[in-house]
Amino acid sequence: MDETAVKMVLEGSEWVLTFLKGEITIPDHPNKELSTFIECISAMGRSLPFLAIFKGQKVLDHWFIQEQGITREDLEAQGHRFYASPKGWSSDELAIKWLREIFIPYTKPSNPNDWRLLICDGHGSHATPEFRYICFENRIQVLYLTAHSSHLLQPLDVSVFSPLKHFWKQHISVLSIYLSSTPVCKRIITSTYPKARIQAFTTSNITHGFQKTGIYPFQPDIVPHTLLQPQSQQSEPILPTQPLTALRQPLAPITDNRQLRSATSQVSALQADLSFTRATNEKLSIENSILRKPKITKKRKRNLNQEMKSKAQVYDNAAAHHEQEAATIRHKAAQIRKNARDQNTLDEPSDRAVNSA
Repeated sequence: MDETAVKMVLEGSEWVLTFLKGEITIPDHPNKELSTFIECISAMGRSLPFLAIFKGQKVLDHWFIQEQGITREDLEAQGHRFYASPKGWSSDELAIKWLREIFIPYTKPSNPNDWRLLICDGHGSHATPEFRYICFENRIQVLYLTAHSSHLLQPLDVSVFSPLKHFWKQHISVLSIYLSSTPVCKRIITSTYPKARIQAFTTSNITHGFQKTGIYPFQPDIVPHTLLQPQSQQSEPILPTQPLTALRQPLAPITDNRQLRSATSQVSALQADLSFTRATNEKLSIENSILRKPKITKKRKRNLNQEMKSKAQVYDNAAAHHEQEAATIRHKAAQIRKNARDQNTLDEPSDRAVNSA
């Protein structure tokens, strides 16, 4: 699972012909608005429906065009979801909505006891306690990628998002009135993104991404070997998913010292990231052990409340009994003191008579 952003302004190369001497500066378009799409693929070449996030207070109907197959009703019938946020970015709440409305129902295993694996980056919205607890409740094991390694270990970044942006720009270029640096409205995005997505999210592209990252089929050695190849031979650098024992082997031929220094610095950075990931996983395992404690259901809560009320009643009865005994003792003590005073009163006249005699 990963997010990709679509800008509201096209970016590309343009030639500006002028008879003036010197450099001509073309300012960037002031509109920096983004629309975010949460995508998810599987090693079997399957893709889940997307969740789109637009900038705004709520999703409006006029953001969609009335064309068969790409109306709002048609897209939502296919499982896609549309939400709005103040900046068009993902958030903790939207990540949980994606988990509940898309990932959990669309990846439900035939055997309820089977576990599912969710691979994602360490973005804060993917690591909240509520997000992890929902995953634990639904038997979903979350695997977080190391920092700054998504472009190497994330199959979506490796082989899917690039053709997705390519096909999306192709669909935009068909509309001749839209040139580079021209604003793109939300209607254009909602009408062109689903079409480009169909072309990019092919089974071959998806499975190729898992193969190049060594996730499936599992090939832990493919990453360091690719990383240490000469620049002319490697297609894209990839990070290792296992301890870097393979780096102790002789290096592949490197013709440029700068390539060697670059590879060495990358390996050092990866070792530091790997240590941090191990510490993070230990912390998460401790939190998971805490979350494995039995959940207090409503029935169990009622039983606990009844048990506590029963114990409180026993203590109240014992306190009342002791209070009654204390009152009885206080009454007896008062009676004894009264009898003592009465006896002293009776003895005083006889003492005076003896003294007079």
